[in-house]
Amino acid sequence: LIEEGLAKRPDIAAGRAGLAAKEAAIKAAKSDLWPTVNAQGTGSNDWYHYFGRHGLNYDNQHQYGYTAGVSVNWTLFEGLDTVAKIKAAEADAKAEYQQLRETELGATADVWEKYYSFVTATRKLEFSKAYEESSQGSYDLAIESYKSGLKDLIDLLRAESDLFDARSQLINSRKDLYTAFAQLV
Repeated sequence: LIEEGLAKRPDIAAGRAGLAAKEAAIKAAKSDLWPTVNAQGTGSNDWYHYFGRHGLNYDNQHQYGYTAGVSVNWTLFEGLDTVAKIKAAEADAKAEYQQLRETELGATADVWEKYYSFVTATRKLEFSKAYEESSQGSYDLAIESYKSGLKDLIDLLRAESDLFDARSQLINSRKDLYTAFAQLV
């Protein structure tokens, strides 16, 4: 349930994406410590056709040209700016991780709370059923005793009131169970 809860929460998904972005920023900042290598190349073909007098062709010519180059750029000293960028990116990533961890722990605690509310509601329903059965038995006994003349009307009404209270408690327990289940889901 916890894994499912963590997977479905949009704030946690946003936090994980933010952490991934911060980790990518660390890699980008660290890449500035290394040299950059650039390679380039070009090729060309120039074709010439010469015409003479009276439309006679004199010459066709092709000129081919190729160039290639490689350059290496490496900043030797920048006043520790790159190191400061790395430290700042690592601090941002650490803060993002702590925020994500706090959000995940809050979500986990929320799932546990809802789970135990559901368990408690289940047990409360069991006790309410037992209480209703007991009250029904007491009411049945009070009716038989009233018919036999062993109890008066007040005792019968008290037993009936207890039975109605037990039924009301049973209904509330069912409602609490359904509510706890819906919150857990």
